[in-house]
Amino acid sequence: MFELQLLGDDGQPEVRVPLAAVPLYVGRAPHNHVVVAHPSVSGRHASLFVQGGVVWIEDLGSSNGTTVGGQEVKGRSRVSLEAPIRLGRARDLRVVDLGAAPAEGSSRRWLVRPVDGGAARAIDRERFRIGPEPGADLRTTAGPGVVLLLSPETGDLALGEGDEVHALDAGDVVTVGGQRLRVELADGTIAATIQVEHHPYPYVVRLQPDAQTVTLEDPAGAHCAVTAANRVALVTVLAQRLAHDRTDGQLPAHEQGWVSDEDVAIGIWGRAGRARPIKVVLCRTRAQIRESGLDGWCLEKRGAATRLRAAEVDLG
Repeated sequence: MFELQLLGDDGQPEVRVPLAAVPLYVGRAPHNHVVVAHPSVSGRHASLFVQGGVVWIEDLGSSNGTTVGGQEVKGRSRVSLEAPIRLGRARDLRVVDLGAAPAEGSSRRWLVRPVDGGAARAIDRERFRIGPEPGADLRTTAGPGVVLLLSPETGDLALGEGDEVHALDAGDVVTVGGQRLRVELADGTIAATIQVEHHPYPYVVRLQPDAQTVTLEDPAGAHCAVTAANRVALVTVLAQRLAHDRTDGQLPAHEQGWVSDEDVAIGIWGRAGRARPIKVVLCRTRAQIRESGLDGWCLEKRGAATRLRAAEVDLG
């Protein structure tokens, strides 16, 4: 497992962030995963990601450039472990190898507990439903319901409310139908007993020959035909990346299919820099999938990357 470290003046790491196939963004603007507050650093300066067991860095058209080990980065470059990474004239970053990641994913496990008192419930599913609906994992007296989205690989928890997704931290309170629920990290003893059930997305995604329609089908017969141009382009770019990663076989399953916001924007509009419209297209596509009787959360977004969850992709 690789980690990006932002070094302080004493050469010791001040910030540590794990790296994965999902691009991690570094820059001066506050929306980056790692913020480097220096005037020579661009708003979104560079991205780093893991592919094929190797860490790569891409300069995103910064004003003052990026170097690795003193060598200028042009486009995408491989990152040598421990080599100093410099954005403009700011202090150094570096990538270190922490060794193999745990085979069972992150050891972080979560609980949800009523704020007003009562027993805690383990969040033991990748997609944990809370609400008054039959079949909810935690029933409440009123709605509308919400979904807690858990990544078993990273231990990250997020709130899915309508078509919006918000990251959750320990101690955050979620309100469902007037009932207030607090999410907590389980201690080591309890965490070891919580086995997270993966949520299946048994869909077949087909790109139709006319290139103007994408269909999603499940074994039970539910069917969604996506025809709006921007939505077709979104699902197409995600499906193509998922098919490529599966064929390539270099990434573990949980890292396959991730597409950065820049690449999604290029796939839809032919150019990058349209993060907000991506969110609009994503929400509308999820809503259409859900209205067709399928699970809209098969389009998963984390940070500045999105992926498609499906059993099979047919590129036609």
